[in-house]
Amino acid sequence: MLEEELTKLGRAVAILDLDKIATGISKNAEIQKQIKAEFGEYETREDLARIVFKSKDALDKLNAITHPYIYEQMLTNFNNYEEMGTDYVIVEETAYQGENDRFARHADFLVCVICDEGLRQARCIEKGMHLMDFAQRTTLQPSQMSMMADADIIINNNNDAVGLREKVINFINSFN
Repeated sequence: MLEEELTKLGRAVAILDLDKIATGISKNAEIQKQIKAEFGEYETREDLARIVFKSKDALDKLNAITHPYIYEQMLTNFNNYEEMGTDYVIVEETAYQGENDRFARHADFLVCVICDEGLRQARCIEKGMHLMDFAQRTTLQPSQMSMMADADIIINNNNDAVGLREKVINFINSFN
């Protein structure tokens, strides 16, 4: 949505989705080998998620394997976007790790999109996530309060898509 609104204003925009980079990297045979050496055999990404979201230690081990590759790809993409003359690069990072997040340190500002816990849960379940998986993942994430404390801008997403679009347009207008 943010990309769409900036494009309407004639801005060259690129979205750098770290989850998509992570998905691509996780298909790399060498990385799969490292992950399976650490966690054992698994069939799908969902199976792996159920393993690693059981404890902070397991999640930290997975991040130690994957984050260097994700970080390298992010920097490569930044360089490519700069060469292309991109006005804005929006990094979508759904797994923000708090004030020491090495990915966030490259941001000019951090935008935290929040919503009520019950609504987050309902949206995740609507997308096919099991309630137990939601509970395990949110337990290992920084709290919404700590993310808000680190954020430069906070957008409340308790609305429908129309309400969110209005907030995004207001956000764009605030720095345009």
